[in-house]
Amino acid sequence: MRRALSAVVAIAMFTTACQSIPTRDLAVGETAPAPIAISRVPLHVPDKVLADEIDASVTLRYLIDGNGSVAEVEILESYPPGLLDESASDAFRKWKFEPLVIEGVPVRRWSDPLTILIFVNHCPDVDSEGREIMKMCAQAM
Repeated sequence: MRRALSAVVAIAMFTTACQSIPTRDLAVGETAPAPIAISRVPLHVPDKVLADEIDASVTLRYLIDGNGSVAEVEILESYPPGLLDESASDAFRKWKFEPLVIEGVPVRRWSDPLTILIFVNHCPDVDSEGREIMKMCAQAM
């Protein structure tokens, strides 16, 4: 009985120690420096894109948590619809950023929209229209 009680107390203490640090969201109108990626995972190009030589794009934004992890990915637009959504979401959920801390408090914030363009067998210049563009050029086998 005594061992079981000790184990419960130890688990309770461990759980309390592992609770997340209080964070807050970046307020509307509040400015912050651009997020700095410290770890990136490349987007997996689906086999269909290469096999059918499809040019594709996805525009997304991601929520960076107070610890620098990506907590959520929101697909804003994709072409062809749905083709890159899962691959882009999977990759960006694994990215890490320098945490944003304001007045000692970790801050969650959404990224600006990011457009990823994949060109197969050609890589043209692209007008970014004011958005950050990540360009991937793939060679079909």
